[in-house]
Amino acid sequence: MDEKDSGSSDDQSTSFKARTVVLGMGVGALGLAVGPVAGVVGAAAMLLRSRTMSMSSAFNEELDLTLRENADLGRKFTRVERFSKSIDRCCCSTSDAQEVSGKTDLPMLRHSGLLLKFDAERWLKLEFVQEGLQYKFATRRPALAKTFLVEACELRKVSPVHLADCLKSSKHMTYNSFTWNCNHVADMLWEKLLLCNADEAARDEARDEAEGDACTICYSSPKQICFSPCGHYQMCGTCAARFLACPFCQEVIIERIRVFG
Repeated sequence: MDEKDSGSSDDQSTSFKARTVVLGMGVGALGLAVGPVAGVVGAAAMLLRSRTMSMSSAFNEELDLTLRENADLGRKFTRVERFSKSIDRCCCSTSDAQEVSGKTDLPMLRHSGLLLKFDAERWLKLEFVQEGLQYKFATRRPALAKTFLVEACELRKVSPVHLADCLKSSKHMTYNSFTWNCNHVADMLWEKLLLCNADEAARDEARDEAEGDACTICYSSPKQICFSPCGHYQMCGTCAARFLACPFCQEVIIERIRVFG
């Protein structure tokens, strides 16, 4: 009886060990199978993400047309603001209105954009988001989150056509929204507007110097005539002869006095 019980116990032990080995082999095989599947799933997720956040052109035809229409209407930019902030993940689904949260293995990056004020009460906001270049016109200055660093510069009536030309000439340039590589676009526009502003300032200065000695009617000949009795000294001899009354104060001209020197 004892031998039978002992044999039965040995058989059960052997059976348990066999089942354990088989189970272990099954788990190992399952692990080998899951590994490639997980790799495929991960690769598919990365592919989907890269397609969703692909390289986008820093150009918008509708914006280009609108900027040129504003230039034709004589509107000018009088102020530009560049806003930027550091971010630690690429979660830009739309705009700066959404707060950034979470941690990834991406390096510290920056989110940039521009605010532009027209001489009329109108603002333009340019921002670079996942879908590409995003813009918005508003009658008031668009609000920005306090987390943004803002740099501002007053402009001497810079034409919107300069901004349109800059974007169009750089139509081949792209930015990768997956890594927020959009700073070069915002910086390019910022530097272009400041350069145009410097050019406008130089032209204004040259114009002021020229107008100091030039006839204020034709701007091609030097001032020569002083009107009496009002005393206005603003015109060359040719232009002064065309007026019976001073165009600056409407006083009747009694005498035209030629000034030398």
